Amino acid sequence: MKKFIKTFLIGILGFLGLAVGVSADTPPEEFNVWNVEPIEAYVPGLEGWYKPVNDTVVYCLEEGLTYIPNTTYKLNSQIDDGYIYIIESKPNTGDERKDYYIKSIAVWWYKDYLNNNNRNISEATKNYIIEHKDTDEVCKKIYELVEGAKKYKQKAGSFTIDTKNVNFKEDNGYYISDKITVTGSNITSVKDIKLTASPKDSTIINKSVNAKGNGTFQIKVPVSSLKNGESYEIKFTIDGTYAVKKVFDYVIKYKPNKNINYQDVAYGQIFSDPKDVSKTGSITIKRADELKVRISKTDITGEKEVPGATLVLKGENGFNKSWVSTNEPHYEVLEPGIYTLTETIAPKGYILNTTTITFKLNEDNTVYEKDSKGNWVKVDYIKMINEKELTVRISKTDITGEKEIPGATLVLKGENGFNKSWVSTNEPHYEVLKAGIYTLTETIAPKGYILNTTTITFKLDNDGNVYEKNATGEFVKVDYIKMINLVKPAINISKLDIDTNEYVGGAELVIKNLKGEIIASWTTSNESHYVALEEGEYVLEEVKAPYGYILNSDPVYFKVDNDGNLFVKDANGNYTSTNGLIIYNKMEEIEIPATGLNSTITYALGTITLTFGAIMLYKNEKKYQINN
Repeated sequence: MKKFIKTFLIGILGFLGLAVGVSADTPPEEFNVWNVEPIEAYVPGLEGWYKPVNDTVVYCLEEGLTYIPNTTYKLNSQIDDGYIYIIESKPNTGDERKDYYIKSIAVWWYKDYLNNNNRNISEATKNYIIEHKDTDEVCKKIYELVEGAKKYKQKAGSFTIDTKNVNFKEDNGYYISDKITVTGSNITSVKDIKLTASPKDSTIINKSVNAKGNGTFQIKVPVSSLKNGESYEIKFTIDGTYAVKKVFDYVIKYKPNKNINYQDVAYGQIFSDPKDVSKTGSITIKRADELKVRISKTDITGEKEVPGATLVLKGENGFNKSWVSTNEPHYEVLEPGIYTLTETIAPKGYILNTTTITFKLNEDNTVYEKDSKGNWVKVDYIKMINEKELTVRISKTDITGEKEIPGATLVLKGENGFNKSWVSTNEPHYEVLKAGIYTLTETIAPKGYILNTTTITFKLDNDGNVYEKNATGEFVKVDYIKMINLVKPAINISKLDIDTNEYVGGAELVIKNLKGEIIASWTTSNESHYVALEEGEYVLEEVKAPYGYILNSDPVYFKVDNDGNLFVKDANGNYTSTNGLIIYNKMEEIEIPATGLNSTITYALGTITLTFGAIMLYKNEKKYQINN
């Protein structure tokens, strides 16, 4: 029997999972070990191990100690928290046997770490695992479990209470606080939320905090319990529990031989004890019945309350409060002093009000608002007005009024210093405006179009209707604003024979600016050529003469104004209006060498001879046709 046990221990005592049949709620005082089954080896030097056959397991802690099957183990003591990390972790390899193998090796290694020795795993085997942790899955997970166990520390439970920006509102004889937010960390239960110091008959209401310590509550205070003008500190406490985790080891209950060291095991379940945790918070309340200010967010009429605006109220001594407007006026209990009201987010469909309202509250609850001149004016309440978000379409089109033209610079001006410019595109421009009167002008025309010098005046009413001023000064309702551009006229350039005044094709002409840059080039044909040019001064040159003609080397200087009108420079340097440009060419003269006769006579005789020959050919052809 001893021989069998020693042979068996070569494998099982490396790490042994022993099945137990007890409840996981509290650590059992004792349990009996069951059977095991062999596991495949994954790390050299750690072969021949066994796994228990059921789900509840324990892990052997010592290498080479004697194990007795089917015996009883008894509770010994609580062991290091690092084992909690290993037991709770899941290698998740997809193979239950492999996962068990990994955790068991980690338990052995961590035991060595705590005892500063290599009893359970040799230094060589540890080095092997470290060297292969980046290439072998099992080595990697064993190493990570051990490192995690070294760093593991249990987190205590705690509460966080947020009373920032929590205020009280009066409601039917009570002051009701805004919701106070509670956040729990590692909390397992909430026992109670109670007031520990407060005005008479104050209570906690609307408690909505879950078992994990997350939720809200409110405080209700009778107005009659407060003296006007005095401040009261309200204290409250939240009590709860969190879990303190524990893991235990067990020793053999009956030792057959007192001279033999038997195997100790770590129980494979985590147990916990509840531990109490409390958090105290406080908030201050002050009764000030006479010092309450109404703040309204309205439309342009000043009567309709507008919901959805985010307003910020700031005052002396660090007072800072924000809220979102509703369909009802907002009432704020304040101390005497000077305050500013601003809007940070506009209601949907309205333009942001960028004005800062400054007001002061006196001891007698009178309210004074500072006007644009800096004077204090008494008012019944503070009113911040929003104008509707009105969108106007502005189109830049050609004469058809349909095609949008890109490249025009437009400037829109309005009341109260509104000034906006943009460059037109292939799509209409949409501008969000306030109701009022505006002017639209064009400062730079689109390429190829004449600048529109007309100023369009239009007005926008509070309902978003658009009215354009006509030639008689009357405002006429329109769907949108349209600024039209006329196409610039193209100048015509002709290449003519100086003697016949007929078109000459084949000449190469260029137009340059005064910098010498070529703006346009073309080859002439039997008609005029048309070119649309921007405003400026230019020179027209012939760079290649037509075949049979002399090159015209005289450049033509001209200019085009902003409306496309053409002016040519004369010999005196003056510009004269003209309808087009003409460059003339003179044909080359042909010289025939003299042969004893006058060249003109020779040319004429040659012509006669050629004519006679042609007549004779014609007659012979006719005769041939008749004879055949």
